[in-house]
Amino acid sequence: MSALRLAGYDDPVLRRRADEVGEVTDDIRAFLRAMFSAMAQEGGVGLAAPQVRRSQRIIVVDATSVEPQTHPMALVNPVILKRWGGTSVATEGCLSLPGIEGDVRRARRIRVQATRVAGRATEPTTFDAEGWEARIIQHEVDHLDGVLFIDRLRLPHRWLAERRLAKLSTRPSPSTNAQDSVLSKVEAPSAKRELITARRALRI
Repeated sequence: MSALRLAGYDDPVLRRRADEVGEVTDDIRAFLRAMFSAMAQEGGVGLAAPQVRRSQRIIVVDATSVEPQTHPMALVNPVILKRWGGTSVATEGCLSLPGIEGDVRRARRIRVQATRVAGRATEPTTFDAEGWEARIIQHEVDHLDGVLFIDRLRLPHRWLAERRLAKLSTRPSPSTNAQDSVLSKVEAPSAKRELITARRALRI
């Protein structure tokens, strides 16, 4: 499979509800490998199929740079069954929205149902996730529903983000190094920090 290209912020695929996957085929497995490669190349920690112009309910997640105890995962048709444990706020960025970051409130813990793919093995699974892994999964599942993280910003900051996006080209700019792109600390939101530099935000 050829290298994948990121969808720009104004690509309609990012606002469409992605289609369910009926069967995990060899094409899907090849696509998942290409997604992991694209995510790593862009310095991201998660990627959803719509971000690479494919409207299917597929995500890949790799939180090991912020939570070494986790493992990379490829999930097909993921569904968040439950959110609990309260909420936390952290700064997020997005590979499809270059240069835009903001503080997003999400559940601390989630329960996920999906088909997990590892090589040729597929396994229906239900598991719990917390911390950064839970945040990344929530961000990616939003993508599958046509929701962008800027939709979850407080209104004044959402408007500012949309104004900045209007000035950008449709092609995302080169990403920063993965180590530079991780926010290692969850912080409370403030108007002054709502939009900050990409080097401090998770690029998802």
